[in-house]
Amino acid sequence: MREDTIRRKKASRLFKDIGGRGWLAGRMAEILCQGKRGLDGLSLELGGMVAEAIMYMEREEMAGPDYHPYCSQIQKWASQRGSIFVGDRKLGVEHPRLRGPDGEVVLRTYGKLKDSNGFSEELLGKVLRSLSAEGIVRHW
Repeated sequence: MREDTIRRKKASRLFKDIGGRGWLAGRMAEILCQGKRGLDGLSLELGGMVAEAIMYMEREEMAGPDYHPYCSQIQKWASQRGSIFVGDRKLGVEHPRLRGPDGEVVLRTYGKLKDSNGFSEELLGKVLRSLSAEGIVRHW
């Protein structure tokens, strides 16, 4: 199977898992009860999931898929708790790690996401609009 097909299937499974009817119905009820605060919470949660997915995709592009590394010099090295900015809010995430011959290889996306200006609200809005148009709304 082609690598890009595998990557798409992994991303699709991730969003199907988070977009199940029960999860979405619970989140919708929360938004109805809490109003803007509930919607902001959902946006942050989805923003964190998207950011984690982007970091894992970058790690795979650099190191290769599981059990088929591109280069023996760069190895996948578990993950670690960290924090990023989504809009003006700091959010805890699980970020993947890589090791190279000189030690830690920092993911470019993680560096940008840690910067309070690195992940714009405009970009987050585009990603969330794309998600709602393609996947989550279809499950509702």
